[in-house]
Amino acid sequence: MDAVDSFIMHQNQKKDLKRQREISAKAYRAEQAKADERFEALPLKEKAAYLTYRRIASIENDHLEAMRDAMEYLFGLGHRHIAYLNGLGKEMSNDLRYVGYKKMVENLKLPCGYDLLINGKYPYATGVTEGYEEAKKLMQLGKKFTAVICTNYMMAFSAMKALQENGLRIPQDVSVMGFDGIEKQIETD
Repeated sequence: MDAVDSFIMHQNQKKDLKRQREISAKAYRAEQAKADERFEALPLKEKAAYLTYRRIASIENDHLEAMRDAMEYLFGLGHRHIAYLNGLGKEMSNDLRYVGYKKMVENLKLPCGYDLLINGKYPYATGVTEGYEEAKKLMQLGKKFTAVICTNYMMAFSAMKALQENGLRIPQDVSVMGFDGIEKQIETD
């Protein structure tokens, strides 16, 4: 390849990169417009929770949408008694997972209502110990549940331990999900 060919190839790569950036910018604007539409469709109480939450400078997941996706997925598998182990206290109205869970219980018309919502300690207790303790509280309710969603994976791992210690098999008897993707593989008995 001579210098002219190299120059032409470099110029073409620059053009391709510029096109990719333009496409990415358009895709970002389209996603932002969709997010704005979803926000406008929210009831006032959920908007307030979202705006309070957004005062914190951070990059976060869309926990409302993630909870909706999780609940719809479990519902699609036939689950109608879905518990939520909320590591955050119910006083934290800006926890969008909590808001999303309550909204989906209503939207899916789950027979369990809010009976399977286990609130954590205010303001924030989402470790291994809390997942284990909240799973124990859930079982002590004596109410039917076939799926459990946890605030994070650490809670999910310890909740699975508590469930298994009480003779429940995962996933045969109960499905368990967690938020906050961490890289960890776990084997269940």
